[in-house]
Amino acid sequence: MLSTHFVNFSLNYEILEGITHVIDESFIGVVNTSSSPFKVSDAFYVDTQQSASFSNEPQISAPNGILEFLQKMNLTVCNIKYDINSLNEKVDKMYDIILLEPSRFDHSSREKNTEDIFQMELSNLPLETEDELEEFEKKLTANKEFRMKLIAELKRFSRSTLPSTVRVILRKMFTDALLEKFSYKCLKKNKVFYTLATYTVIFDAIKQMKKFKFSDAVDIETPIRTFISGAEFREPKKNPPISNELSS
Repeated sequence: MLSTHFVNFSLNYEILEGITHVIDESFIGVVNTSSSPFKVSDAFYVDTQQSASFSNEPQISAPNGILEFLQKMNLTVCNIKYDINSLNEKVDKMYDIILLEPSRFDHSSREKNTEDIFQMELSNLPLETEDELEEFEKKLTANKEFRMKLIAELKRFSRSTLPSTVRVILRKMFTDALLEKFSYKCLKKNKVFYTLATYTVIFDAIKQMKKFKFSDAVDIETPIRTFISGAEFREPKKNPPISNELSS
């Protein structure tokens, strides 16, 4: 009777050991490949050398139902692990976008705001006073998009010749009353024109015109200088007041 219990215990132990061996082999068989992060090897695979070493011993196999269940469970765990890794990557990307690059979300509103400011400034042209010019200069310096939009707008005023193009642009940007307070370079007590941010915008717009992209700087400066120096002569003089007294 005791020997019978001992034989049953030995068989149960060998079955348990066989199942454990299959589980270990199935998890060892999970490897990385170029086509997929996970690849599950056959759960029934047993190392040939190890099998050979026990060739003289009786082989105990676990029931097929248990092996099939373990194989499915192994595959399911691997799939879950892959899904979790994918979710982690997506969460990290969302974190970077939301916290590290918040400007992406207000880009459209900022662009609309710049367009509104640009259209309002265009409606205020030509500039008439030094205060208006100063505010305009600040916008050009602080807002790169505003500057680019102004260049694109001025490119539309291209004419057949460079002097006529310069005249049209300067008339669009300034009144003669404002220009007569400037000289191209320092002359007497006049303000300097070529140091203005507005001047660089005009210069860049002309250089980006197809007809004048190969023009030298002096070719552009000469008509600008001429137009500015003639501003005081183009400014209409006020007529003297008419006397209300009747001549006797």
